[in-house]
Amino acid sequence: MKTVSRPLLRVKIDELFLRWFTEEATMSVLRENLQQLLEGESLAAMLAVAEPTPTLGPHQHAAGGMLTSPRPQTPPHHHLNTPGGLRSYSPRSPRRQAPIKNGGNGSSSGGVSPRRAMSGDSTTTKEASNSPQTSATSPTGPSSPTATATPSEDAASTPAGPVVTALLKEADSLRGQDIPRFYFPDTGRVSSAAPAAPVDDSRLVQALDEIQGQTVTLAQMADIAKAMGYPKFWKQPLFSAAGGTEQRPAAKDRLLTLRRELTKNFRDDSSRFVHLLTRGARQHLVSDDFLPLVQDIVDSHPGLSFLQEAPEFHGRYVNTVIARIFYEVNASWTGRITCQELRRSKLLATIASLELKDDINEVTDFFSYEHFYVIYCKFWDIDTDHDLFISKEDLRRHNNYALSDRIIDRIFSGAVSRNKSLLTESRMSYPDFVWFLLAEEDKRHPRSIEYWFRCMDLDGDGVISLYEMEYFYTEQMRRMEEARIEEYQGLQDCVCTMLDMVKPAQPNRIALGDLKRCKLAGVFFDTMFNLHKFLDYEQRDPFANLRDIQECAGMSDWEKYAAEMYEILVAEESNGAMHDDAAYADDFENMEEDPAENFRSGEGLKFLESFKGSKEI
Repeated sequence: MKTVSRPLLRVKIDELFLRWFTEEATMSVLRENLQQLLEGESLAAMLAVAEPTPTLGPHQHAAGGMLTSPRPQTPPHHHLNTPGGLRSYSPRSPRRQAPIKNGGNGSSSGGVSPRRAMSGDSTTTKEASNSPQTSATSPTGPSSPTATATPSEDAASTPAGPVVTALLKEADSLRGQDIPRFYFPDTGRVSSAAPAAPVDDSRLVQALDEIQGQTVTLAQMADIAKAMGYPKFWKQPLFSAAGGTEQRPAAKDRLLTLRRELTKNFRDDSSRFVHLLTRGARQHLVSDDFLPLVQDIVDSHPGLSFLQEAPEFHGRYVNTVIARIFYEVNASWTGRITCQELRRSKLLATIASLELKDDINEVTDFFSYEHFYVIYCKFWDIDTDHDLFISKEDLRRHNNYALSDRIIDRIFSGAVSRNKSLLTESRMSYPDFVWFLLAEEDKRHPRSIEYWFRCMDLDGDGVISLYEMEYFYTEQMRRMEEARIEEYQGLQDCVCTMLDMVKPAQPNRIALGDLKRCKLAGVFFDTMFNLHKFLDYEQRDPFANLRDIQECAGMSDWEKYAAEMYEILVAEESNGAMHDDAAYADDFENMEEDPAENFRSGEGLKFLESFKGSKEI
């Protein structure tokens, strides 16, 4: 027998209809309508809408020449116990009212239209229709079909009662069924109504059979993760989702069940990744969700094996990676990474590439140890009291007092951070400093443009006005005067230059989109609050930009800065150690010429050991 598959849309429509049909309110309405049909009331009478009687003005006359009184503003109230009264129906049809049974004879006025029901019974209606006033004010005269229709004629046009009864019986039989949920907004879940795709577990079963026993440890999860169809460094989230802990390994049958659940219930790797890291508790990721994943990378990646000798720096590296992940991925600035943001980012592709690179520094996105080294050393240099917090005075020392006081005040105002201590105690935490340094050194990055735009938008109206440009540039002029720089642009000339460079869509109002479209957003921001970079740009060789593009093709401003600073910091560390330790100086002469390679092989740890007295971030 040939099976014809029903379209998925039709299946969903049927499910929605059954859900509506089995609702208590729907069943109540259907029973009420069925009772009215059994009593002889027609569908036309049930669905009829009473037409309002036109109101004549004080100087208007009816057809018979008689004056009619104005229509009252409030309709008369009929008591429910009155035999000729009306009872109100449910809010499903506020325009319709149905008559109740007459108390005297038990008969029903079911076939009478709402217009005639207002007068009580059919006899009264006929008598009222013969009066001149009623004939003049009623749109339908005595010869109107509506006025002359009888209950028997209306009842003849109604559908048969057994049909409705059968529908109600079917609805009652379906009320106990649980219709599964099929709409999952922004979670990546697959509808339960959709046909399940076949799951091939042969590769996973073969990998599990190669492991003795009925359990799998975290150290054995690398091959299991690959057999499940996921990158190697998903092994820790998979291991935890299967019930594994440091003291208890994961069961093999639970791993099989987990893979089937992930394949059946989620449509892509982004939704599966969120589900694994949150254990299904949320539809978004927070910073703590990444801690086990990044710590496992520290423990098992060959490019970070030298860090096993310095476990006190694991927390610094982990926090740096997580801060960089949120800086890059969390475009909504909410502190919560959604599935949509994860799909638009390159985080999952970067995690997958980790197993292909033995040198962690070749993965410049998120996980580079050289980048962590630069960030942490810059943080340590300005954190003079080494309490792992940056004050306003500490931040002023960044890059030899390059930033203006007004932009520093804006950074500590809470405009670019969710850290409450930044606003209440004027203290910047290490993750906040990571965001600051990334934004400061790569002002072409979209998040950096948003960062500094938030700082300059004093009133939060979504644009940088002439007043706000004046507010920041006046301090720049004062600082240039203090530095005895005689030739510089005045306020009016500078503002005109910036407007010509950015070309805003609205005159004299620079929006965020204008700066993102502009290729020189960094020049705009440096002109407003970074004196050193502004002067460097003014004195720069006009052909230097072209040479930089040719020499550093494919590298971002942050990657160029990190590579340059890493070489400087390693050279300074090597020179300092050479003066302090003569034995180390003898070994230094026999080292290879590449200082970066020497640092990765272990010599750079001596510089990090000076930080052992600090507490974890």
